[in-house]
Amino acid sequence: MSTGFEPRTIELRDGTKVHLRPIVPDDEPLLHEAVAAMSERTVYFRFFSPIKRMSDALAHRLAVVEAPTWPRWRWR
Repeated sequence: MSTGFEPRTIELRDGTKVHLRPIVPDDEPLLHEAVAAMSERTVYFRFFSPIKRMSDALAHRLAVVEAPTWPRWRWR
């Protein structure tokens, strides 16, 4: 499925290069890893809730983007 967004590499103010691309269903495990690596504070500010672990349902809902919707991005 085409999202209309092409992958791109951007450079942050500190010089770090980040590759951005639309998220795909295969990224579900990476969402679990990303949340597990976040501090409690970061999780709270991102999800407005003190979740300890991302549920499979939430990971699926974020990874399976059904058009029309805004793009969700993943970094690496």
